[in-house]
Amino acid sequence: MCSFCTAFCAWEDKVPVKEDGEEGEMRLLEYKSKLFLSGDCLPDPFTLKSGWIGEKDGKNRWPSIYITDISTYIEGCSPRELVTRLMGEYKLGKA
Repeated sequence: MCSFCTAFCAWEDKVPVKEDGEEGEMRLLEYKSKLFLSGDCLPDPFTLKSGWIGEKDGKNRWPSIYITDISTYIEGCSPRELVTRLMGEYKLGKA
């Protein structure tokens, strides 16, 4: 049986993928790099057992976001037609 057929059969049977040590280490390093923000290391949410702040109490720590912030973000990553439609819907109170 060819390697493609073997891989396809394993995928069909939902056989879990075994990573070698190097692949697992690279994935872990990539994950840990996402926990660094402005020179600080954030706690890993999968291992954090205490210290969580619920949404109700944490809302007052969220930054203020205005429609101009959202439209600036959308303009940078979306087609112009989408931005025009979304802003029109916002002005009509549909968004």
